[in-house]
Amino acid sequence: MTKIFNSSVPLAWEVRSSLNQESLISAVAKAIRQVDGRLPLGKVLPMDKLLADSISRQNFNMLLLSIFAASALLLAAIGVYGIMSHSVQQQTKDIGIRMALGANKNTILAMILRQGLIPAFVGVAAGLAGAFGLTRLMESLLYGVKSGDPVIFFGVSAILLMVALLAVLIRLGVPFP
Repeated sequence: MTKIFNSSVPLAWEVRSSLNQESLISAVAKAIRQVDGRLPLGKVLPMDKLLADSISRQNFNMLLLSIFAASALLLAAIGVYGIMSHSVQQQTKDIGIRMALGANKNTILAMILRQGLIPAFVGVAAGLAGAFGLTRLMESLLYGVKSGDPVIFFGVSAILLMVALLAVLIRLGVPFP
């Protein structure tokens, strides 16, 4: 008997109306009681709340992953700055000798940028490959973000490359306009 009842009477109702929530609840409750006074009226929720509740876990996961990603980006930027700055500092004597032997300032700058940014480009390329592979595994946790979002991938790459460039230029003492 219960199987027949559940197939003919839905367990949940969706009602669309231009009435405000309180008026709609009382009108639906009255209509249900007129059909069968024994039918219980359970939780009444607006559709917005029902939808928000259904995706709240994914939203929380997205917020948590965003916080971790921002922290990781900050730590990576600090690490890249430190490594690049230290690399340039180790070449200070070499730079001095080259300049004493008549090397052009632009030649020195190009050499240091090349030596500093090639490893940065290799690191970013390896990071992109790893991130692209790992986001495929985490796709079920991301809500509203595609696993291969080019804005995120290339934005983070650009930030890290800019940090590497700035570290080299600051350590060399290149004046900024």
